[in-house]
Formats: sequence, structure tokens, C-alpha cells
Amino acid sequence: MYSLERTRLSRPRRRAAVAAQVAVFAGVMMGFGALAIDLGRLYTARGELQRAADSAALAGVSSYFSDAGLLQDAPALGTMARSRAGTLALRNPTLGAYTQLESPDLVLGTLDVSDPHSVLDTSGGARLNAVQIMVRRTEGSRNGPVDFLFAHIFGRAHGGVVASATAVVDDR
Repeated sequence: MYSLERTRLSRPRRRAAVAAQVAVFAGVMMGFGALAIDLGRLYTARGELQRAADSAALAGVSSYFSDAGLLQDAPALGTMARSRAGTLALRNPTLGAYTQLESPDLVLGTLDVSDPHSVLDTSGGARLNAVQIMVRRTEGSRNGPVDFLFAHIFGRAHGGVVASATAVVDDR
């Protein structure tokens, strides 16, 4: 007959192995949690930037219905479109911060509304009818990059997101 103490001593001790596994898997789970939170933050910023770009493009294209737009006065039209688009971009924050347009991020041009695959023509040869907006949260932009909350652990402090929108007046 075996005594209780002898049975306990004959079994191998696994406490240290389980503690090591828990430590490794806890680190892996924290990494996946950080990835999910920071990617969620990046996708939220992209959605909010897209909303700001859409509203800014619509506001910018509304300037074609002004006197400057009807006369095709490109400098006055550009100034008015930038003013209207910038105002609406500011009204659509991204991650709680104001969304600002930079000068090269608003382009006036011509878009063929009958061709769904046409690209914006900025040569100035045809009648202007479109506004293209690009809004950025990148390093070096006015809005700054999207700061990560947990990716600092893995050496990534921030990421960049860009959204664009084009609005056109169908003047056929």
C-alpha cells in the first residue's frame, strides 16, 4: 500500500510550467487586444475623415452655383470653394479633434458625368464642374497622425489615414 505522501512525491511538479505558459499567453492576448483597439481607432478615424471629406466636397461644389461659378472665374471659385469646404471640414471632427484642409488638398476640375470611370481633368481646358477633396491624418499633415494607445509596446507610436471625396455638378 502506498501512503498519501509517497504518491504526492512521485508525481512531477508542473506548477512552474503552467506559470510560464500563463505569462506567455497573457502577453499574446494583450498584444491581440492592443492590435484590436488600435486598429479600431484607425478605422474609426478613417470613417470620420471620410465623412469630413464628403461634406467638404459637397460644400465646395456648392460654390459653382455662385456668380463666380457661373462665370467660371477660377481664382474666385477656388477661394470660395476652399472657404466653404474648410468650414464644413472643421465641423466634422476626427477622433475629437478639428479636421483641417490644407491648400493642395482641394482641387477644382472637370469630370465627365456620363463616364463612371473618368478621372478629374485639372488642365483647365473644359468647363469646371467638380471639386476633389483629400483629408489626411498623417505625419507631417496639419491634422497630425492617429496616435496609438497600445502599439507603443511594439514600437509603433502612430499611423496614417487618408480619405478623399469628389463632388460634381451635373450641368448637362
